[in-house]
Amino acid sequence: MTPVSVQVDVVVAGGGRWVRVFCRKASALHRRWLGDGQFGDKSVGDIATEYVETGKQNLRKFQPPRISFVFFDGITESVSGVLESNGIEVVGPVYPDEATEDTPSFHHVMSLVREGLREGELSHCDSRHPCPETCG
Repeated sequence: MTPVSVQVDVVVAGGGRWVRVFCRKASALHRRWLGDGQFGDKSVGDIATEYVETGKQNLRKFQPPRISFVFFDGITESVSGVLESNGIEVVGPVYPDEATEDTPSFHHVMSLVREGLREGELSHCDSRHPCPETCG
């Protein structure tokens, strides 16, 4: 077996829990999981496999660490299901697979709020900030 190193964003409980944070849109993570990515890009599933395998080699009190993946902008139901079936806790919004293209990202919504605050009002989407119809 080839040695694999993983980058753990947060280690808690004295090494008993590893946390990885993802800040990509659910639709981008879903497409990469389906194989639509650049050569060498790892999907969330690939990263999960590496974490689980590495965790088995880094026991704490004879147990591998619990693994949590935090999705700031959410994840699709399919990807969430695969992760949970591999023992990974999914933290963040879970969207239906078909809804990911219409779901505005947290970053987009916050940019609208900041823009509205600068202009003295909270505005909705307009020509300066195009977004899906669901955001209006």
